[in-house]
Amino acid sequence: MAKEKVMAPQRIILSMPPDLRERVRAFRFAKQINTEAEAIRTLLDQALETNGFGAADQPKPRRKKKP
Repeated sequence: MAKEKVMAPQRIILSMPPDLRERVRAFRFAKQINTEAEAIRTLLDQALETNGFGAADQPKPRRKKKP
């Protein structure tokens, strides 16, 4: 049986205005989330699901055909 390939997390650089960062920090502490990165991932995931882009709704990535 073939083993499913798991992709490693990818890092991104994200800039935001100070007031938005403060709102993220407030959310993080209100929800008792350990890291700011996890709070941002949680907020993004919730926003995407709310807008119809949940994990189950994601199209599977196409594989490039080898020549």
